[in-house]
Amino acid sequence: MARGLAWGAALTLLSGLCACGEPSIEEKLSNAEALLIDARAAVQEAQEQVEETQESLEQAQTDVEAARQELRDAESRLAEVESKVDFRVTDALLFRAIQQRLLEADELADLAIRAEVVRGKVTLQGSVSRPEARDTAIEIAKGVPGVATVDSRIEVLEESGAAP
Repeated sequence: MARGLAWGAALTLLSGLCACGEPSIEEKLSNAEALLIDARAAVQEAQEQVEETQESLEQAQTDVEAARQELRDAESRLAEVESKVDFRVTDALLFRAIQQRLLEADELADLAIRAEVVRGKVTLQGSVSRPEARDTAIEIAKGVPGVATVDSRIEVLEESGAAP
């Protein structure tokens, strides 16, 4: 019997030692409750953040729609103005404007520079004695509204071989 009591005491002691490292049911419940409170707070915070983001999104959508309406209004005003202004730059108009400006330029007096215009693209041809004269002719052509590009085929001749 003493042996049985010793054996029972040892088992009780052993189970007590094993139970010492493990939290009690009350501690487990308390820990679970704290975790639950933290999780609920995190959910609440996330819900608030979603609501704030949703409000920002709705405001942004309202702003985008307002900007789109402003764009439509501006496009409508532009179309109205364009319909009233029936000015179209033609190659013939560009040719006349370029030739007139080339003839009026003092730096190009006594020089024969021709302009050819096709779909707004200008080709200049002729001969000059100085590179500056060629550059002036190019700048004059580029300065005419409606000119898309300028291709210079103007030759710069040496002084002794310059052609008027």
